[in-house]
Amino acid sequence: MHLAQVGSTNSYARQAYRSGGSAFRELHDAATTEGALPVDVVVTDEQTQGRGRLGRIWQSGVDEALCASFVVPLPRVVLERGDGGWVTACAGLAAVDALRAACDDRLGGLSLKWPNDLLWGGRKLGGILCETAGMDEGCVCVVVGIGINLLTPAERLPLEAATSLAVHVEGLPTYAVLRDALVDGIAGRIGEMLWRLATRRDAARDDLLVRTKAASCTLGHRVEVRRADGTSVVGRAVDIRRDMALVVKLDDGSRVVVTAGDVGVLSR
Repeated sequence: MHLAQVGSTNSYARQAYRSGGSAFRELHDAATTEGALPVDVVVTDEQTQGRGRLGRIWQSGVDEALCASFVVPLPRVVLERGDGGWVTACAGLAAVDALRAACDDRLGGLSLKWPNDLLWGGRKLGGILCETAGMDEGCVCVVVGIGINLLTPAERLPLEAATSLAVHVEGLPTYAVLRDALVDGIAGRIGEMLWRLATRRDAARDDLLVRTKAASCTLGHRVEVRRADGTSVVGRAVDIRRDMALVVKLDDGSRVVVTAGDVGVLSR
């Protein structure tokens, strides 16, 4: 579904695909190809009220950023087994794969910051927001929002810590061509990876863990983790567990397992 303008693709998708609605039933009943879950997409050329984690605002100009939500009927067993953290990881890896394919592998500086950011050279290129729209007939309606700065000029980036593809890569295709290539690539990879997570759990988590660690710009660095309750911890990120939790080693040698929070990378 392509929209010229919308407040938030995630909000639109959650309303359109809420459990029990006809759109979700059609997606749920879609013939699933062996090896992939069905994925619907809501994409817009201008998002006026984009949202990130922790209530942050995602700003983008017209025809400058990928603003899309990928809707997946995820088997409930994935969340019941405690694998919800891997949904965000799958989205991040899918975005990395699609970006590299669309840019002919010219993205050597691309990395993932735990738990949900795409970075290039330490600057934020994009982010991921995973939400649900309820449950129905054994499935959870998962909405994966992905925003990526594509053609935003350096002078229009909203934050000093932000960046865009156009800042680093010359000869990019037009916005429409790049947008469509990324939407198709991300949707395909998300469907494949989440199908494997649902049906081949152990092998899928092993593969995802290897890829997530390899792509991580968090591991090995000193970090500050700010929790939702306002507390924070500072230490070195030393591991990502098989449940996607981050392990931080504090200065006194003790270790803290972080399952949610905002992570700032301080130094190597």
